[in-house]
Amino acid sequence: MTAHRGGGDPDQGSRQAVKTLVLMRHAKAGWDDEAQEDIDRPLTPRGRDEALHMGNWLAGQGFAPDLLLASSARRTRETAELVGPRLAPPPGQRLDQALYMASPGTLLAALQGLPDALARVLVIGHNPGLHALALLLTGTGARPERLRLQSHFPPAAVAMFRFESRHWRELAPGAGFLIHYAEPRDVA
Repeated sequence: MTAHRGGGDPDQGSRQAVKTLVLMRHAKAGWDDEAQEDIDRPLTPRGRDEALHMGNWLAGQGFAPDLLLASSARRTRETAELVGPRLAPPPGQRLDQALYMASPGTLLAALQGLPDALARVLVIGHNPGLHALALLLTGTGARPERLRLQSHFPPAAVAMFRFESRHWRELAPGAGFLIHYAEPRDVA
């Protein structure tokens, strides 16, 4: 089965036997204004470039999410605004305040509550929770990519997982097959 729309599985909606999840850390954000609240930090020019490169890379992988879910922080919103239009067709987007600096447990609960009609979801969030979630979900996959993911999850990094499941509520520790792990330096 493929991870993109139009793939080989005729099952759709809640009968979809595979779920694809991409976890993406927001691109590089700036600290230029010390008086600015953390939630309001914008992307740097480098961060905007990273987001564009990673959006193009995801599109090149054939990834077409049904939903782009992002925290409400400015840096995740800006990352979503740059990545989303590169994916065809552009996914529906939802901002969620609860995902701002969320723990892995909060992130997992949000994913487990997704409608089963969604087969492919992109989450744009923050470390350390997002990296911890990626490690928690990783079960199998190429050993070199799993080792790279274990060591770090820099800005704009992407971890793509496949779950052999019909229901998001069945996402569990170790259940994910790591399809890809990529960083901006890998695709620039």
